[in-house]
Amino acid sequence: MFRVVCLVAILAVATNAYRRVCYHSNWSQYRQNPAKFLPENIDASLCTHVIYAFATLNGNHLKAFEWNDESTAWSKGMYERFNAMKSTNPSVKTSLAVGGWNMGSAPFTRIAASDASRTDFANDAVKFLRSHNFDGLDFDWEYPANRGSPPQDKQNFVLLVKKTREVFDAEAQSSGKPRLILSAATGAGKSKIETAYDFPQLVK
Repeated sequence: MFRVVCLVAILAVATNAYRRVCYHSNWSQYRQNPAKFLPENIDASLCTHVIYAFATLNGNHLKAFEWNDESTAWSKGMYERFNAMKSTNPSVKTSLAVGGWNMGSAPFTRIAASDASRTDFANDAVKFLRSHNFDGLDFDWEYPANRGSPPQDKQNFVLLVKKTREVFDAEAQSSGKPRLILSAATGAGKSKIETAYDFPQLVK
């Protein structure tokens, strides 16, 4: 079933309006009926923001995970089908989540390690998100400075978020388009919060 989940998010928006943030998992297409769930089954009136999970990484760049995420000359992809919900609810915002438990920390550690790789990631992310009609990006790094991720990744994650936000800001200013949303799904356990996240810096 499509589910509403709790999300600790760093939403890069100016308003304090109420948000109901929902996730759609791209593997729900493989469930047996009646649990099989497709983008067309989403009730776009239920949520203010809907996040498509998950994309993966190829080096510093976003990459579709499922074979049918992207459209081809002969088929409409899941991204396109997912974003079609805007035709029934023009106010809904869609984001693409990158990461997840199965991807682990190593790909994020690599892109967060230097300013050059962080900049390359952010610049490519803008192109990828715009080309697929998403309104934002959701980081799902499970977890900085954990699961093989070195201690310095706690601050490197701050730098990655900061650089991505700067690039999103600059692109919106130059293109005249609404700024891409930036959010993060984070761990909720005390040990993860203390070791993985510098929240005072992240929320800036």
